[in-house]
Amino acid sequence: MLLGRYHNDGAATVTLAGRLGDRPRHFEYEDVAFPKESKANDFIPRLWATRKIGYLLTQIRLHGQNKELVDEIVALSLRYGIITPYTSFLVDERHNLFAAGGPEKAAEDLHRMMARPAPTSGPQAVLNSQGQKELRQAETTVTAPEIKPVGEKTFILRQGVWTDSAYREGMKLIKINFGGEDYFKLLVGYPQWGKYFALGKQVIVVLDGVAYQVAEGSFPSVTVPTRPTPPSSIIPPVPDDNLLARLWRWMKRLIET
Repeated sequence: MLLGRYHNDGAATVTLAGRLGDRPRHFEYEDVAFPKESKANDFIPRLWATRKIGYLLTQIRLHGQNKELVDEIVALSLRYGIITPYTSFLVDERHNLFAAGGPEKAAEDLHRMMARPAPTSGPQAVLNSQGQKELRQAETTVTAPEIKPVGEKTFILRQGVWTDSAYREGMKLIKINFGGEDYFKLLVGYPQWGKYFALGKQVIVVLDGVAYQVAEGSFPSVTVPTRPTPPSSIIPPVPDDNLLARLWRWMKRLIET
């Protein structure tokens, strides 16, 4: 399995070259599509991040740590929710990752921890090397009960709230009553957001640059954001009260199960 990251979308020719025994082999695959965005197989970015973290940890073990590598490990762990012995700060509530400077503070702590001399021989050194190799060659991702990957986002459970790793304290929060009229207006207008709202009754999620907080309570009415409508699509109207009630009962059963 080979994983990589590309920055420009479109079609391209993929070349695979190597050796089979003592013979060189060469394959070309023309017009391979690289879409700008794809929701299929959304586990792939997280798997790529797992292997990338394994690679960075190995570089630190071989060449010594530096701030850039540690910062990248923290950024990848926070964005993709990758749990390793070095990134357990994601589930440690002593680190407020959502405060201003929270990720930077976590990086400083990790930097100090990794600055301690690591064994270069013996059983522990072997275990460290094997663990990093497993990350570099991972075929599955590692997570924890306090972390939920949803699509391209990662949510961390803090104080009973599933919080988007992209959220930072100080961002303006638009509060949405769980199961209320605005809740379903957003879901009707933006059905792709349903997978985030379905996490539960307490959710903070950053969508299109706006932070929404789903909670139980009475909040001021909000205006459903609008975006340009493609000519071939029509946003369905907000349902009437009867349909809204049926939809609410269905969502309630879905969340409770």
